[in-house]
Amino acid sequence: MASRLSDTGRGKDRTTNTLAGLVFAAFGTWVIWNSRQFESSGSVTPIFIGTALIILSFSLIATSFLAPRAIPSIEVPSGSLARRAIGAVIIVVWVALLPHLGFLPTSIAAFIALSFTVPTAEVWTVRKFVWHVVTATAVATLFWFTLTSYLGIALPETQLPFFS
Repeated sequence: MASRLSDTGRGKDRTTNTLAGLVFAAFGTWVIWNSRQFESSGSVTPIFIGTALIILSFSLIATSFLAPRAIPSIEVPSGSLARRAIGAVIIVVWVALLPHLGFLPTSIAAFIALSFTVPTAEVWTVRKFVWHVVTATAVATLFWFTLTSYLGIALPETQLPFFS
């Protein structure tokens, strides 16, 4: 039994899961701590996300010790790591441009850019590109409308002089 556990790398997985759990619990704590700068209604979402991160992190740590077989062993990622990295970069650029270009234009552009990172068997055609542009515009506009009109959340607007 013990040799089977060492063959599957459970000891390494337990260490990895514990470290990952602690990192994400710390991140959740940091999110909650920084939510103090928001108004009471604006801090609800970060507090919820931070609390969820902490609870799930400790669940991961507890599960790795109490029921290690419940967590599958960590496999080497397959697929395109470059696509994942590009997706992460697109999200970082989106966040960086939000205050300058505003929510709607940056969100539409990010949605379109992210759609290029999704693997597909189909060849990109003009029709497919137009469909992604229409979908991106509709989804981003629905989010903008819902967040601003129904939830009363102020989203970043364009700050460039020639767009104002």
